[in-house]
Amino acid sequence: AVEKAHDAGIRVIMITGDNDKTAETIGLQLGIVHEGSEILLGSQIEDFSDKELLKILPKISIIARATPFHKARIVKLLQQQGEIVAVTGDGVNDAIALKQANVGISMGKIGTDVARDASDIVILDDNFETIVNAVEEGRNITRNLKNAISYLLMTNFTEGFLLLIGLAFGYTGLLIPIQILYINLISDGLPALALAFTPRDPDIMKMKPKKDLELLGKNDFIYVALIGLSE
Repeated sequence: AVEKAHDAGIRVIMITGDNDKTAETIGLQLGIVHEGSEILLGSQIEDFSDKELLKILPKISIIARATPFHKARIVKLLQQQGEIVAVTGDGVNDAIALKQANVGISMGKIGTDVARDASDIVILDDNFETIVNAVEEGRNITRNLKNAISYLLMTNFTEGFLLLIGLAFGYTGLLIPIQILYINLISDGLPALALAFTPRDPDIMKMKPKKDLELLGKNDFIYVALIGLSE
């Protein structure tokens, strides 16, 4: 699951109150620690200013001996760097970081009531892989929505363009109402419905994540206009 997350451009950081040697051993086994990464201690966090931490955070994979306030501070600094941060936790000491994160994720089996109340999502099986699978499912849903909306915009752009041309030349009979209804029912509805239920893309988790919330970007609208005109 960690490898799959890395392939998808999701950075995995372990923040724990445990000993740094324990954290390093587990991090190596799971593939969280990689070449060039470093381990940061909670005591070092207190010695560094926010400016200094911002410089070294890109190299950090594990933070050990961390207190609840250290966790929340790291999350806040990552957000300042423009990162979309999801935090997983199960204890009372994770509540501050869960609340600070863009997405707080608590454990459903061993998680405390405080952690669950502070989080946005509760994982019922306490499995990190479930989070990665949810990201994959979300990416596929977003892709299908984008494809369906783009297709509908293309066909409606064509209709609108024809109507405008007709109005410009004083002729309103280019598309009669029954033709527009036929296009919307047959040419628009069924293909768009099929696009919405397109099977999963096996390479969706090899694409880098987007940090903006736009479903369609500038290039997508240009593509819609060009294809709409060509139709």
